This record gives sequence, structure tokens and C-alpha cells, in this order.
Amino acid sequence: VVPGVENMQRHLRQASKLKDYKGFNKFLERLAPVVKDRLHSAEDLMKFMETAELPIADDGCILFLKRLNFKEKDEHGRRVFVDCHSGNIRQWVGMKVQVKEDLVDPDRRRDCSNGLHVASMSYIRSFSGNVTILGKVAPEDVFAVPQYSTNKMRVSAYQILAELPEEERNNVNSGVYLSKTEVGKKLLNDAIVGNHSSPTHLCVVGGHYGRNLKYT
Repeated sequence: VVPGVENMQRHLRQASKLKDYKGFNKFLERLAPVVKDRLHSAEDLMKFMETAELPIADDGCILFLKRLNFKEKDEHGRRVFVDCHSGNIRQWVGMKVQVKEDLVDPDRRRDCSNGLHVASMSYIRSFSGNVTILGKVAPEDVFAVPQYSTNKMRVSAYQILAELPEEERNNVNSGVYLSKTEVGKKLLNDAIVGNHSSPTHLCVVGGHYGRNLKYT
């Protein structure tokens, strides 16, 4: 039994309208095995899903937006970003960022705490960072949704799928959904159906505040 699943009625209506339940079903299949060990995080995740503006990908992952800061272009011509909190975690499109699970604070009563942070559109509009990325997180990697800020969550891993072009980033900042523009719709559709590469690089964060990093 997955608790709080009634909070996903909007996603279910969307799936029904499209006659496509792949993502909805896969999401529940991925979440169910961790409910027993992390009941509260499963309940919290449903609160996030209730207000999340972005759809579920066909593989059951949750799409999200995140603010980062542009750092530099590396020797391969990649645009490299760093997190806004520590400024230490270098990351780019096509990377998976992962933190050891015992470093993620599962306490919903703490609004800001240890772990990787991802958010819905309504939250990042007021957040810092000169870059906005579209990414996805597996439901089994969600550890906490703050009690009073249900539009963000602490997770143990996420994958960066795309960097929003400047116009789309400005649209999001102004409250315009990605689904309302042609460029935004293509970004979302590609993310939903998996029209993106598998992660090419992995960054494992082994310490608090973006320390003890290992890249492979």
C-alpha cells in the first residue's frame, strides 16, 4: 500500500486524458518497495507530487527544476555549473550527482538540512542561481519533503537532463510553465519519453557541504 496516493489525482487525470499510464504506474512500482523502510518519506513525497507542476517521466522518475551557478567552460567545451550552497560540486548536463544516503537528513521538521535539494517551479522562482536545469530524480531516492515547504525535497541522487535556454529560464522566473511554450514543451516531451543520453559521468559527494567529491 502506498500512502497518500490520492494526492496524485491530477497526475492520474493527466494520464487518463493522454490514455498513457506508463509513468504513473512505474512511479508507484518504484516507490512501493521503499515504503516499508521509509514510510514518512513516501508520505511526504505525495505532498510534493500534489503541487508539482511537472509531469512524471515514462520510467517513473520525477521531473524537477534546479538553480545552479555557471562556473566555466571546461576543456571539452561543456558548460560547468556549481551548486548554490557550497559552490564545490561541479556538474553539467549528462551528469548524475549522488550523495551517500547516510548524509541525507530524513527529518521533515527541518526545512533546510543535509542532502541534495530539488524543487518545483513555484519554489525556485525565489531562489538564487543564474542557471536553471531540468532534471529527474527516482522516487526511491527521495528522503524528505519539509513539513512547511512541500514544493522542495531532499534527495540522495539526481540526473541533469538539460539546461533551460535563457528565454525559458526567464519564463519560469515569471511563472510561465514550460508546457506553455514550444521550446519548453519539447524539453518536457524529451524528458518524459527518455529522449536523452544515460548519465556519462557520476559525481559522488562523500561529505557535508559538498566535500570529499569523487568523479567517474
